[in-house]
Amino acid sequence: MKCIHAVLCVFTAILLTHITDIHAQTNANLSSISWSRFIPQDKVPVGSSFTGLLTKNEKRTLVVLTEEEKIKLNINKDVLAYANFAKYHETDKKVYYYVIEFPGIKINTPKTLENMAKIVATRSKFGIDTAAKLKTMPSLVVTNIIQNIKDVNFVKEHWSEGARPGTTEVEVHSMLRFIFQSGPSFSSVMPRLVINQTKIEAGNFAAANVPLDEQKQTNLIISGEAVRPDNDPNASFMPSAFKVDFAIAHLIYNYETRQVSTAAEGGTYEVLQLNFSKVKNYKYKEISGSPMLALLLEGFHRNLALARAETYNIFIKNCTNVLFEIIDDVLKFTPNYQHLKDDINLFIEKDMPVLVDHIESTGVKDDALPKEVQEFLKANTVSGTANNETLLLKYVQSLPKKLETTSITDKDVKFLAPWPPFVEGQLKSRNLFIGKYLED
Repeated sequence: MKCIHAVLCVFTAILLTHITDIHAQTNANLSSISWSRFIPQDKVPVGSSFTGLLTKNEKRTLVVLTEEEKIKLNINKDVLAYANFAKYHETDKKVYYYVIEFPGIKINTPKTLENMAKIVATRSKFGIDTAAKLKTMPSLVVTNIIQNIKDVNFVKEHWSEGARPGTTEVEVHSMLRFIFQSGPSFSSVMPRLVINQTKIEAGNFAAANVPLDEQKQTNLIISGEAVRPDNDPNASFMPSAFKVDFAIAHLIYNYETRQVSTAAEGGTYEVLQLNFSKVKNYKYKEISGSPMLALLLEGFHRNLALARAETYNIFIKNCTNVLFEIIDDVLKFTPNYQHLKDDINLFIEKDMPVLVDHIESTGVKDDALPKEVQEFLKANTVSGTANNETLLLKYVQSLPKKLETTSITDKDVKFLAPWPPFVEGQLKSRNLFIGKYLED
């Protein structure tokens, strides 16, 4: 027994030494990686009231790691791996950026990076809507993929009355939440946090390793969010959201990270459950074998291709319609907007005074609106209201009268459809909605 014990002790010592050497090698290699390349340096949109760069330390989009970077971090060079994955750390009460790997997704890294370079070269030409351009853009070159997604939900985040008085239905945020399979059978392909990037950027290399019990990730969200300027990170959402002041970030990050910030404001979540059983034809079918996984791949594509280069606007490019762009592009839907009419009619009857007050309080001028919005309002605004009122205010004020006299037109429905209050109708128009529940 003593002999066996001695052998075990020697073996354990060798194993521990080996593990220590691996970590030491990793830490030695960390300083040779150019971490500054993951810090965004993009400018505010053309036409913005602000100047300078967009915020650097919030709402970063993912950046694909090179083969060399992955090797230095002991990541398989064929595995999909990113920098800038945001995750809230419960103990430290902070949001950190991490390097994350997706072992279930293998890619041709050199070809993928070549594609990304082509896209980055064209980003300066991006504006408020690049969906048409996006369809021709190259993306990840996936060589193998393992299905490990358990569920996908559409999540609506409602801010509290206390945080934003009178805007509970007007101001709602939308997200797609992906829940991964977990347990022993899926352990090897679950997304994994590799290194704490924020601590490295602060020069704290010794604390950058991620403890084993914090590495595996069970969820993530796709979320389109307004990005403010770096010199004014707390700029008011209104009236800039009506104009072209902000960029929109096509983000992918941890769900609990969003929950923490929402809980601080007393907000709540409404989870809309989706049914993909009737979806037969979809983008990436040969690669993914699953519409849920195909949605995630398209999320990766837009995160990389569009990043923060598009312009945010509450009518044309907001948190809700960027998600339906993904859904329609992947699942090949042509939505039946008739399903939205009841929702829009109810909204006009119930919430229109709040919306009118909201628009009146902004004082936004017509020429500050995107050209596409200006053209629609000019063509669809009923005359007869005060001359000092903007086209936007005139249009919104005319909707209840339209409802009484005739009905909301198909053009009205299409214009209003991207707003968050009509998410349920949007999902029904695509035959995806099966139920909903509230979540803290």
